[in-house]
Amino acid sequence: MKSRFRTMLIAASLAATGAISGPDETTEAFMDQSVSLLDWGSFRLETALNKGVRDQNMATRVWYDFDSNTIVVGNWDGTVVPEEEAREDCKFWFSAIRKWAGYSADGSLDGGNEISRFANFYGHDGYIRGDEDSNKELLMDLDKKFRLVAHRKIKSLVISSKEMKCSGTLYGSEVAITVE
Repeated sequence: MKSRFRTMLIAASLAATGAISGPDETTEAFMDQSVSLLDWGSFRLETALNKGVRDQNMATRVWYDFDSNTIVVGNWDGTVVPEEEAREDCKFWFSAIRKWAGYSADGSLDGGNEISRFANFYGHDGYIRGDEDSNKELLMDLDKKFRLVAHRKIKSLVISSKEMKCSGTLYGSEVAITVE
């Protein structure tokens, strides 16, 4: 008797809630949007960076900045450290990222490569629409759009902490450092 009652109760509750429902307007809006190579490349690059160039206190994000027409590779470390340590950490991160992307210490691509590892994440795997040279030129131009930004928390005597911002391009060897 209890088993039959339980079965009837479950059946009634399913019927009352409408067991079949479809996507609402918000979900439909997202379903109607296509993923671009810019979206897909940024996702692939961010995933690779967080697996390949990894530190437990750091999170690396990749996004397109419409206003500056750049692809930003941003890194945040929330650990509060002395200013000199933060400065060295920024320089180390820039060096590691550039090396991982295929650049040497002087800012040129290693091994005769014409395209960085970063730009390769934005290209097609396999079939290429158009000619190969045009696609190669696009990826070479894309290499100039990467901007690296690292944020570090630094100890301060006046306030609990300040922020150090380090920025530069992927293809160069310079790092601009400011403290706010």
